[in-house]
Amino acid sequence: MWRSDSFCTARGLHIPPQNVDLTLDKKSSFQCRLRNFTAERAAGNEDVEGVQDLKDMHSYFYWNGVREETDTWKINAGPTFGDCSAETGLKEKKDWIMLVKREENNNVWHKLMEIWQVGITLDILKIASDPVTGIPYLTPEEANNMTIVWEDDRSEYLDDVWRIVNGKTPIRKSAMQPGCYGNVVLPLPGSSSPFWLLLMEHLYHPVCESRFLINAFLRRLYTHFSITPRFKITGKPVVTIIDRQQTRKIYNLKGMTENIRKKYPDHTINLVDFSTLSLREQIILVQSTDVLIGHHGAGMTHVLFLPEESAVVEILPPTFSMLGFRQIGEMRGLHYFTEHSVWVGDWERETLGQSELGEDPKNEDGWQVKEWVYIRERDFEALVDAALRSQYNRALPYGEDGKRW
Repeated sequence: MWRSDSFCTARGLHIPPQNVDLTLDKKSSFQCRLRNFTAERAAGNEDVEGVQDLKDMHSYFYWNGVREETDTWKINAGPTFGDCSAETGLKEKKDWIMLVKREENNNVWHKLMEIWQVGITLDILKIASDPVTGIPYLTPEEANNMTIVWEDDRSEYLDDVWRIVNGKTPIRKSAMQPGCYGNVVLPLPGSSSPFWLLLMEHLYHPVCESRFLINAFLRRLYTHFSITPRFKITGKPVVTIIDRQQTRKIYNLKGMTENIRKKYPDHTINLVDFSTLSLREQIILVQSTDVLIGHHGAGMTHVLFLPEESAVVEILPPTFSMLGFRQIGEMRGLHYFTEHSVWVGDWERETLGQSELGEDPKNEDGWQVKEWVYIRERDFEALVDAALRSQYNRALPYGEDGKRW
């Protein structure tokens, strides 16, 4: 279900010294008067139509979002802690800071969505006008000078990629100088992305005509990694198969891959454990790929990076039919093929002649942590055949000079 998502701007943020005993209720605090948008709407303020009160804001993955973040802060209606207020904070420190609560996971889709949404928050503030001043909340210079602050002290493998937001390396809240800060932003959380909601849906939506958000994000990411995107076919189609090593491993994947290599001896067939590669190395590999094959999961994030007109083969759990990656792939102009894996009981009966398991479950809870998934070899080969055939007469959307015809 589509919904409204929120971010927050405030003035007067008090950061206490790190050695303060927080049990004495001297934790970080906002100095602001919360607006009651419900009451404002009832009074006839049409400008706040659809804006949520803090108590009604959504909670997101890993207890994220404005409401969850402010639950750990004091919100004061007047000066406190050495007269830190909206006015004194703005007087003492005019620069903007953005406080980011990151999700506690290492899923590349989650991590990229966090960075993406922080960038979108900045873009919105550069476009939206402050109703008091009539000018945008942020000038381009202020956005470029904004300090991004992580609330955690973790080191994550995409830390450096955060520089694509405004060219600056974020700092950690624990490294902030104590005191009163002026302009503060709590951004859109990663899982508020419209692409997250699209990913979670089981219903078909007409393909979005505009790729503006995707293309803007990809340009920033490619620039950061010094990658020139590939626009045209060169030689025989290249197949890359994602070889998961922890969970959702495709049974006999190496054997099925060897059979594909024998069937297509003049093709490059890559079988790759993506966890051994940096994100930059993964993107470069995918940029040279014409057919990407993998089980539903973080690896399907690479539908973002495949060249247009490439093909994707996504293997789904037996009772799971989420359309999200398919719909994002279609937005990007990819050929998309899917197949459900086989329930283990059926696979045992078909291959071993018997199984101790009974009838197929209506749903298979915990599929994310299953060690093995099973797909019939004939189905796997048929998917590869179809995906490769989609490439043999692939349209070239770009001319020799890399520009659209």
